[in-house]
Amino acid sequence: MKPWSLGCRFFRGVGLVACILVAASSTARAEESSWAFLGFSQEGGFAGVEIFGMHGERESPYSMIRVIDTRANQFIGPPISTCVGQGCEAPKTPDPSLKDVRAWNREKAKEALAKYHIDANLQGQRNSLTTKQRVVDQASGGMARESIQFRWLDADCVLVLQEVPASNGRDSGSGRPRMIDLRLQRPGSDMILQKDNRIPQSRGAGIHAYEMDSMMTYGNTIVVVLRYSRPGHPGAETSQMFVTAAGL
Repeated sequence: MKPWSLGCRFFRGVGLVACILVAASSTARAEESSWAFLGFSQEGGFAGVEIFGMHGERESPYSMIRVIDTRANQFIGPPISTCVGQGCEAPKTPDPSLKDVRAWNREKAKEALAKYHIDANLQGQRNSLTTKQRVVDQASGGMARESIQFRWLDADCVLVLQEVPASNGRDSGSGRPRMIDLRLQRPGSDMILQKDNRIPQSRGAGIHAYEMDSMMTYGNTIVVVLRYSRPGHPGAETSQMFVTAAGL
């Protein structure tokens, strides 16, 4: 079974759900996927991302590349994927490494990235959010609030991530499932980048933590990368989400 298929073990329902781009990992062991940013188009309307890592008990390498329409906040076209295992298209080399798989998949993705004029040299300004502040409200069941101040488009901005109790899902033993309210605050405006009404099916059940990972800005386009975790066996599973806005 291919790890990026809808409803399969590794990438569960990758796509646009409630205005969030989700690249989700779900494996039989505690595992984290990694990601790489592949660049913007000249006008910032499109961006490329790669999700990669090792999956399954045999720790088989995989890579998945997607093109994002940053204005519509949605993926364009099918995922471009390479993995090692049954039903996978992999490099024709014995025992391919993660490096081999990623190189093979990037070669496969060249046409799609070129179609949307995505340029690896257009990386924008990346902020790893190491100075973010995180406060956990125990009175609300451990809901967290993260914020970070930064300068963008000649204005002082604040990015705020607030966890809120989920309207759906159930407590899996790691606390009440939670949703997010993600906002970009600028002088005279409070813009909602993402506000959940319920947990989308693509994220899976029982999410018990969100956090801001990184942020890229390019012209008037912003890409916010979030990480979220949910209970797994034997440990928590961690996944990425990409929230985008353009023309700000």
